[in-house]
Amino acid sequence: MVYPTKKVVTEDMYDKVQQLASTGLNTAQIGAMLGMSRRTMYERLREDPRLKAARDEGRSKSVAMVVNRLFAKCMEGDYSAMQFFLRNICPEDWGDMRKLAVEAINTAPTLDLSNVSAEALMELAQAPPVDHDDDEAA
Repeated sequence: MVYPTKKVVTEDMYDKVQQLASTGLNTAQIGAMLGMSRRTMYERLREDPRLKAARDEGRSKSVAMVVNRLFAKCMEGDYSAMQFFLRNICPEDWGDMRKLAVEAINTAPTLDLSNVSAEALMELAQAPPVDHDDDEAA
């Protein structure tokens, strides 16, 4: 049985990895461009800090280009770009309001019934439900 030879990282691959990452390709895609499987590419990144640094530097360049363009769109008055930017850069102040509603439900006050007798709890459990809609109409 013939086993494939281990794909060795060559000197020119560092620049190639950085260049490919700067175009927005993900790690698996970069590996495919270099003739490596996804798994092999991740193994080489773990084994070779210089290769990982090249990939990370390329990623940083592509992210910087996108952020710069997004910011330029914001400065041009593009409302959608402004909204996206603020929701992602300052989510605590500009996040989606639905998240606040869920948090309000999850943090609703709880009743401490530890001092209520078992008889009183049974009486409450058997009582008919209260219709609060009737209270608003009155």
